[in-house]
Amino acid sequence: MAPARQRSIRRGLLMVSVMFIAAASAGQGRSRGRIVAPLDDTRAPLAFHYAPSLSPEALAWYSRFDVLVTHDPLPRDQVEQLHAAGTKVLFYEWSVAFYESRATAWQRSLLSDGRDLLNETPLTGWAGSMDSAAWYFDPMSPEHEFGRVEDIVRRLRETGYDGVFFDTTTVASVHPEARKEYEIRHPHVPYDLAFSRFLVHLRQRHSAAILFTNQGYRSAEHYLPHVDWDLTESLITGPENGSYQLRAWNDASSPWSSTYFVMRTMIEPLAAKYPHVRFGHLNYVSGASAEKIRIVVAAAQLFGGHGYAAAPSVGEEADAIYFRDAGKAVSPLFDTSGGKAAWRFFENGLIVVTAANHEITIRNLSRKGLRNHLTGELHCGDTITLPATPEGTRAHFFDYSAGCR
Repeated sequence: MAPARQRSIRRGLLMVSVMFIAAASAGQGRSRGRIVAPLDDTRAPLAFHYAPSLSPEALAWYSRFDVLVTHDPLPRDQVEQLHAAGTKVLFYEWSVAFYESRATAWQRSLLSDGRDLLNETPLTGWAGSMDSAAWYFDPMSPEHEFGRVEDIVRRLRETGYDGVFFDTTTVASVHPEARKEYEIRHPHVPYDLAFSRFLVHLRQRHSAAILFTNQGYRSAEHYLPHVDWDLTESLITGPENGSYQLRAWNDASSPWSSTYFVMRTMIEPLAAKYPHVRFGHLNYVSGASAEKIRIVVAAAQLFGGHGYAAAPSVGEEADAIYFRDAGKAVSPLFDTSGGKAAWRFFENGLIVVTAANHEITIRNLSRKGLRNHLTGELHCGDTITLPATPEGTRAHFFDYSAGCR
């Protein structure tokens, strides 16, 4: 992964400011300035928000999610309000390094003894800031394996937080100069294996903590056995000409930049191999776009995961589709020849993502009525036919209905 893309989670989420809240209930438009909550008490699994504190409206919105990842810890009273609503909160931790300007007391203590760090002088760039001095951990150091664990446990206790989000994991995120030093010091122990020892000890030291990695799947055997969540970032939308646009669904000429191909080839097999790990899919939108948000949610759910779309303001990322309860998958993933469309049946209905330039006909396995979740249109019969989407990708959500006779 390119360093610029590795930095995008910090850059993308730090731009989010609490300006206003808007939400759309299914089939309705947006209402700016206030939350329009779903009619029931359903919750959604995952959200990200990096503002230092939450407005009352934002607090109400994020209280509807099971897990909220923040950057720095929120004020303690807001943490308690989120807890009272049933929301767990995780703070941000740069996996491979720290900035001197933001160092904890324990991190600053490492600067006096170079044995615990991989660079003698500060480094900038790569997966870190181009301006701020960064110091890279040596994961083979006992201070990293044990001292860092105690530092994190202390911060969890002091802030009341429930877990940690580890950004930019794996050796690919380590500055080349620091990586070279690691390989000189420890030629027989791969970096990611050494880092996994820290995760093992953190899990042993605080078994209740939620551990969430960003792209641990890239070195799955060293990360996924030890965590509760793993993240893909910008897999469904990506930066293009100064804004975030949908990636191709399945472009044969560029498969590793295509959502369907990466999900089917990489993520789906790992989800099956590590069933205890929940996969989150964080993407960005440049402004209000219900269509993009719904594609993020649909694509994530098709492959057993949970999607969230972060935007420049909270109001632009709020959408009631997060609270549609699909239930458990009750069928395998189906697709058309060439993977231009994919669909799956769930306990409560059907989800389809299509980028096909022709109509898609799906056999209704349940033989129940299917009502379009967004438009209310009812489909009866043994099949359902969806229109061609020659100009892009579209998501469809259908709920089972007793309206057919």
